[in-house]
Amino acid sequence: MKEVNGPVLMKATYDEPFAELLSKYLNEPICKVKYESFQGPGDPMPNSPYTFGCETKPTILESVRGRHVFLVGSVWNTNHELFQTMLIASAAKHTGKAKKVTYVPLYLPYSREEKTDSRRGPPSMKTVLMCLKTCGVDETLILDLHSEESEGTFGGNDAPDAELLWSEPLAADYISRKHTEGVPENKLEETLSQLKVLAPDFGAMKDCTDQAVEINKLQGYTDNPEDGPVQAMLCGKTRSKDDNSTHSRGVYDQGRNNDEDVGNVKDDILASAGTLITSSSDFKASGFSKINAFITHGFGFDKWGNSFFVNYEDSDIDSLTVTNSHPYFQERFRVHLASMEDRARAQSLAERIDIMDVSPFIGEVMRRILVGGQTIREMINEYPDRRSLYNIIKGTDLL
Repeated sequence: MKEVNGPVLMKATYDEPFAELLSKYLNEPICKVKYESFQGPGDPMPNSPYTFGCETKPTILESVRGRHVFLVGSVWNTNHELFQTMLIASAAKHTGKAKKVTYVPLYLPYSREEKTDSRRGPPSMKTVLMCLKTCGVDETLILDLHSEESEGTFGGNDAPDAELLWSEPLAADYISRKHTEGVPENKLEETLSQLKVLAPDFGAMKDCTDQAVEINKLQGYTDNPEDGPVQAMLCGKTRSKDDNSTHSRGVYDQGRNNDEDVGNVKDDILASAGTLITSSSDFKASGFSKINAFITHGFGFDKWGNSFFVNYEDSDIDSLTVTNSHPYFQERFRVHLASMEDRARAQSLAERIDIMDVSPFIGEVMRRILVGGQTIREMINEYPDRRSLYNIIKGTDLL
């Protein structure tokens, strides 16, 4: 029986697939919300009850008084849905008298704009956080914040607190198992020494080093995991003004053993994929036998609307794993596969991309940490087999 004062799971937008996954995992119903709109100028959004120019009016249909509301929203049409999220947060906190509102976007909108590029440019990320705070959001739950430098933006009177999560525990477990599957004990250290965690640019180097250390820990190198067999490497990059990423051709040769080395590119965001594809080519040219990639937030298109999958098909990346923190990537992939007339090519592409469902991980964080008071490390330590915290959806399952 549902607790009268227990937590409430709520969609931030009318269509939120990740909230459905959390509802299924936690065995918690989603709070009923009525979404209305008032007609305004603008073209209709595809498959949406709204228009771009309309005013929206979400109404919560159940009592949330005195309860902890988890507002789950991945934000696809960013500005429209972000503002709608703020309206629902205000309805829950200010009108509905919720005790606490936690916003769960996983990828925080505008988090790549944490700095002002010019004297007259807006501090976009800070502005968004101030608006969320004003609308009643007490806390945000974020996976792989784009820049650790922006951690200080959270908290205080002007911004919600932040529960910052990192994908390393899941990615390290998955990559480690994938690389060592079927390897005999006497060959394990040699096999691990051939695995390199690759940073496509300077900004990703710390995350890649952390992931290499985490893999070493999982494999029993706990005394000095930074000196373990798995190491990180870097590819330098420069970025053009139109965001069409280009690279300096330098692959910094740290810890290379032989041409049997397998590289795993780690990054937090996949948009145009210029960084990912070009750096992977650089790594492949430097002698790696195979290049795999792990991305946290997959958008699957660039700012011009060009599909990532077309570029990926001809790339040097052998396999790609993307979490469903932004679940529309999976739907975009399914639609792209269905649109391919050459079914053999579709099969080949599907075999190269997997989706990591992180809803069990996020569900446990919500249940154990935000409600139960545990720490992340305490929770992770209770899962010696971390496969309980994620599910792998094969690309071939989407055909």
